[in-house]
Amino acid sequence: MAGSLILLDTETASNSSSVTVTGMVSGFDVFRLDIINAVPQTDGIDLRFRFTESGTPNETANYDRASNFMRTASSYGALSGTNATYGGAGAFIGNATGEGHSSLRYIFNSQNASKYTMMTKEITQVANSGELSGEQGADMLTVNSVVNGVQFFMGSGNITSGVFKLYAIKN
Repeated sequence: MAGSLILLDTETASNSSSVTVTGMVSGFDVFRLDIINAVPQTDGIDLRFRFTESGTPNETANYDRASNFMRTASSYGALSGTNATYGGAGAFIGNATGEGHSSLRYIFNSQNASKYTMMTKEITQVANSGELSGEQGADMLTVNSVVNGVQFFMGSGNITSGVFKLYAIKN
């Protein structure tokens, strides 16, 4: 992607029930989100997200997703789903030394109230089995609204550690 990055928000998890990055504003078409070494309190749990509207997480059953993943110790696979109350951010994340989740994401249409907000994702993580996995795909909020941030949380327990950075991409 051409253009320069403008840092909007950085949040660091420290045994947090959730982490929310905000700052998406009009004037930008694409945002980038980096997650650096997010580690769950509960071993083998999923990282999830919800888009925020005016600072409030959208908890409606309007999240769709599709992705492919590669794993070192088992076969290739695919994930998909519709009408969930959250988006999928990473699965079976480990919490032992050296395990965790990192990803690079791009967010589109967040400032256009007549289009769905979409997030692409490129994930690398070490699962609770010690297995390295990668995932590439997208999630979409099938609601026409303006989104200003993203809330991350684990399927169970807290986010022990991790850094979450939100950027705007200036053309």
